[in-house]
Amino acid sequence: MIALKPVTLPSGRTQLIRRLVPKACPLPDVHSDELRLQIFTHRSFYARPTHIFEDMPDDPSPDNEMLEHLGDSVLSLVVTGLMRDIFPNLRVGPSTKIRALVVGNPTLASISVQYRLPERLRMHPAQAITLRASTNIQADLFESYVGGLYLDRGLEVVKSWLNPLFGPYLREAYRTHLQQQCKMVEWVYADSAGEGTMTTPIWVVRAMVEGECLGRGRGSTKKAAKNEAAKEGLSKMGINVSSQESLV
Repeated sequence: MIALKPVTLPSGRTQLIRRLVPKACPLPDVHSDELRLQIFTHRSFYARPTHIFEDMPDDPSPDNEMLEHLGDSVLSLVVTGLMRDIFPNLRVGPSTKIRALVVGNPTLASISVQYRLPERLRMHPAQAITLRASTNIQADLFESYVGGLYLDRGLEVVKSWLNPLFGPYLREAYRTHLQQQCKMVEWVYADSAGEGTMTTPIWVVRAMVEGECLGRGRGSTKKAAKNEAAKEGLSKMGINVSSQESLV
C-alpha cells in the first residue's frame, strides 16, 4: 500500500487520503446475485418516491440505501473492535475522533474508487456523471458493499477483509491525532560535544513535552535532528514510522 498522508482542510478539519492497492486486500465476492444487484443500484435508477415510511412486504425497495445504512453500522463495529485490539488503552474521547477520521467519507470514497465500485453503479442516466463523481455517493457505495457482504457471508468474512484494510488507516489517524494533541513540543538543543565542524555542524535535540523527554535526535541540520527525535518519541509509543518519512 502507498503511504497515507493526513490533509488539513481550509475548515481546519483533518482527513486521511490514501491510495489503496486492491491486490493487498482483494475485494471479497458477494455470492448472492440479488444482493450484488442491490448493492450497485442507486435509488434514482427506479425513481421511487422517498417519502414512504415503510415498504410493502411484497415490494421491498430495490436500491442500496438500506444496505448502506447497515454497512455503516457494520463498518463502525469492525473498526471500533480493531481499534481496541491495536490501541487497548485508548480512551473513548480520542477513539471517537480517530474512528470518525478513519471512516469519514473522503477515506471511504478513496477506497471505493480504488476498488472501482462507482463504475458498477446503476443509476438514472441523466445523473450518471454527477453521481459517479460524488464523494458522498462513492463512500455510500462502499458502505453498501460492506452491508451486502455482511448479509451474504457474515461478520467474520467482513472482518477478515476490513481488518487488514483499515489497520494502516487507524495507525495513521492515531499518529495524526497524537501530533495534534502534542503541539506544544519544546525542542531543546544540546552541545554536540565537538562533533562536526564550523561548516558542517552536528545538531543534537530533545523533544520535550511538559518536562518529559519523548525522544532524542541528531543530524546535520536542525530539521533532521528534530525529525529523528520525533520518530524516536513515536516509536516509544508503539507507532512505527518509515525511516524515509519526514515528520517536521
